[in-house]
Amino acid sequence: MDAPRRPARSGRLPSTSELDRELRRRLLGLTDDDLRLLNAIQPVVAAQAEKIVDAFYEQTTNFEETKNLLADPATVERLKSAQANYLLGLTDGVIDADYVADRLRIGRTHERIGLEPRWYIGTYGYYVGLLFPLIATALAAAPERLVPTLVALSKLMHFDMQYAIEAYIESFSYQLMRANSQLRRLNRELDQRVQEQTSALRASESHYRDLVENSPEMIHQVDRERRFVGVNSTELRKLGYSLDEMRRMRLEDIVPPEHAELMVQHVEKVIQEGRHSCETRFVTRDGEIIDVEMSATALVDAQGEFLMTRAFVRDITERNRLNQQLMHLERLTVIGKLTASFAHEIGTPLNIISGRAEYISQDLENKDQVRKGLRIIIDQIDRITEIITRMLNFSRSEPRVFSQISINATVEQTLQFLAHQFRKSNITLETEFDPDLPPLRGDGNQLQQVFVNLLVNAMQAMPGGGRIRITTDQPNSAEVTVACEDSGEGIKPEDLPRIFEPFYTTKGLGKGSGLGLSVSQQIVANHRGRITVESAAGKGSLFTVHLPVAAREPSADDG
Repeated sequence: MDAPRRPARSGRLPSTSELDRELRRRLLGLTDDDLRLLNAIQPVVAAQAEKIVDAFYEQTTNFEETKNLLADPATVERLKSAQANYLLGLTDGVIDADYVADRLRIGRTHERIGLEPRWYIGTYGYYVGLLFPLIATALAAAPERLVPTLVALSKLMHFDMQYAIEAYIESFSYQLMRANSQLRRLNRELDQRVQEQTSALRASESHYRDLVENSPEMIHQVDRERRFVGVNSTELRKLGYSLDEMRRMRLEDIVPPEHAELMVQHVEKVIQEGRHSCETRFVTRDGEIIDVEMSATALVDAQGEFLMTRAFVRDITERNRLNQQLMHLERLTVIGKLTASFAHEIGTPLNIISGRAEYISQDLENKDQVRKGLRIIIDQIDRITEIITRMLNFSRSEPRVFSQISINATVEQTLQFLAHQFRKSNITLETEFDPDLPPLRGDGNQLQQVFVNLLVNAMQAMPGGGRIRITTDQPNSAEVTVACEDSGEGIKPEDLPRIFEPFYTTKGLGKGSGLGLSVSQQIVANHRGRITVESAAGKGSLFTVHLPVAAREPSADDG
């Protein structure tokens, strides 16, 4: 087999200086005689170079790491050619700048394809294992040259190994330098971004603080024990306390005593559910009462553990005052509608009183007749007094007072109040009361206004007379219901979604304020209840008031 031909050297890679090259030779003891000994065995190495390289690559593919690197046949052929040239270069007998450049090139190739120094150090060891027996066989006839030749080969391969490792270090150092340079650049960019984001965060924080501090709503934070952590200037101004003072206070310290437990429950619900809203009252330093609506959410840490609540508090004192005025206005509207009827109802006993008084004045001698007449006068005066009392009770505007009430009794009082109107309007009244209803907590006077509004609307829906059916029931353990059903003209489908809107009416100009159902819905909502309606044009209407059974103390939640 012909020895592989090595390409002529062309071009030169940067290499170490000649002084450095000679220093390395002296350190290894690599002399010109060593190079001549190696050059003498060049024909032997050239003849076996291809077999040596094949054996080397067969050994290399036994390892998974190098096998993966040598999967491409074209790459393998190029590397085999390079390895054959390397073997021939060992026996050229010349160590010059080109020789060093070739060794550096080999090292850089190893680094480029991913071979770490442990692999090509092993490569040199494997070559030694292949070349030594070959040289021993070739120099069997000249034993005096064998050992010096083997030692010379060992020196040269160590010389080569130095450059291969330095090429790897050089490349690794270059990569490290590039990585350091890139890292410095990234650090500069990161520092710039941090500065920009810090500036943006500071601006955002300043903007947020300005929004919080100058918000028209009161804003505060309280911890698990309801201690104030932060309070905005709006709340401090309204309550009249300093921030230091409020940080020494708890949430229940700024509400009336009867609302303290409500505040404890409020914070517990925020902790458990993440948010909660309620109505309460704040007491200022000067003792002024402020009605407020408070909506709070939970603030948590990265692990989801509760830190504090953040509450937005709205002053609803004026809104509640206007609602009270609105309810009273509707009450007066109903009174106005009923005044003429009551005047007629009062007129009848007054006529009786007048007639009896005249009769008595003409028959003063008959004591029995006088006594009988006076009894009739007293009875009729009591009747007038009862009528007037009902009107006054209904028209009176009083603060909302929650107490234990009987819903059946409240409905009964309402029916008595409107009894004459039913007779006059030719209304047949049917009632069915559940005698076992539990007592409720509520304002009987305000609930009576709800039932009056529903009954008056029912009568107006039956201008020629008709039937009204009132029932009370407890459909489940959570609520009781009062149902008012009429046989009137019903509500058109297009009107039904809007009947609870303030000032919306279908009764025509001058026949309704449009506030009755709106006010009724607000009163029932203040009792934590609701009103439902079923109606169809020409088939009457059914309004049902749902009220909760659960007893509770009155609070600002009730309006």
